[in-house]
Amino acid sequence: MHSSTAHSSETAYQRIRRKELSLRVARRGEHHARPHPNRARQFLPFAALKGFSETAHLKEVIPEKQCELTPAEAVILSHRVSTLRRGDTVLVQFFEADSHRQTVDTVLWVDLAAKILRLKNMTLAFEQITAIILKN
Repeated sequence: MHSSTAHSSETAYQRIRRKELSLRVARRGEHHARPHPNRARQFLPFAALKGFSETAHLKEVIPEKQCELTPAEAVILSHRVSTLRRGDTVLVQFFEADSHRQTVDTVLWVDLAAKILRLKNMTLAFEQITAIILKN
């Protein structure tokens, strides 16, 4: 007898919840879950000191000295710079901030008088450049 009473009260509870739910749907409409654009951010590691890891990484980089080009390398580089045209895709190796770097970018213009190579994403002085390879 006790189990049937528990069963009937459980069913009554379910009926009440269904009725409340149907009233809420009638009032507010159906609920549709909307994904939050930054939902996954909660799983990212916490950075107590903003920018600390970038600064620490810069300290790990061992400063280098700029290598001087040999006269033969300088002639080859000068010839390549003079043949560059707007829209050329190039791999440029250069020296910046105590380290040798490289980038693949598009040539916007070459200023032979000012000795500047203007790429889509950066501007380089000729003395920074150590090598240029035409990619297209």
